[in-house]
Amino acid sequence: MVSSQWQLTELMHTQLTKSDYIWRAMMMRGERLPAVMTVGCAVVVDATGEEHRMLLDQCCSFDRLVAFLPGILSKCRPDRAHIQQRFIDQNQFDFVIDDGTNMTQLTRGSDVWSTIEAGTKIIMRVITTEVSRGFSARYQCHCGKWNEVNGNEAAVLEALKDGFTIIW
Repeated sequence: MVSSQWQLTELMHTQLTKSDYIWRAMMMRGERLPAVMTVGCAVVVDATGEEHRMLLDQCCSFDRLVAFLPGILSKCRPDRAHIQQRFIDQNQFDFVIDDGTNMTQLTRGSDVWSTIEAGTKIIMRVITTEVSRGFSARYQCHCGKWNEVNGNEAAVLEALKDGFTIIW
């Protein structure tokens, strides 16, 4: 957590330095500052669909965004944060940009990170794998016809629970 706090402090210092530089440059030219200054933000959507506004500086590379994920997850419900953190720890997640019509995958070495603009929507996806165990069996009906049955582990367990007997 100390590293994240240091990074946040460093980022705030950088933003304040930039703001101070802009202010001085405008004052030297006799210009006035706008009433409201907005900082460029992207929207990061976590794997549960919750949206989080992030500074563009926090979204400039894969590693930088990953470094800020604990801060994002701290704003989620604890159960949702825990599940997402497990996928992050196992490196079973990725990021994509969704512009409404196309999705662009953001990999660690992607050049797309440098093109992220204010308002860009970055989606975090978790990668799941499902193991399915199946079986097939043939049986002979009393009329002499052979039939084939295909099933999965869940169907077998459900049948056993309902009192059916399977003879191999």
